[in-house]
Amino acid sequence: MSSLKDRGRQQSTSALQDELQLAEERCEEAEARAQQLEKQIANLGEGVTLEARLLSRKEAALQEREVCTSKECHSFLVSN
Repeated sequence: MSSLKDRGRQQSTSALQDELQLAEERCEEAEARAQQLEKQIANLGEGVTLEARLLSRKEAALQEREVCTSKECHSFLVSN
């Protein structure tokens, strides 16, 4: 009878070990996926920052152009 109980315990232990191993594998996969997502988010952040800087430069260049154009118009009107 004790042999039967031992066999049942071994099966339960084996099943629990299998379940634990699967859970650990899922956890590792989830951690790897989280790291990938973190890298993607960091890359997106860098891209957004770069785009914002480029837009800021473009806006500054347009404002400078407007100032130069208005000065040229003013100079032209004053000289004529």
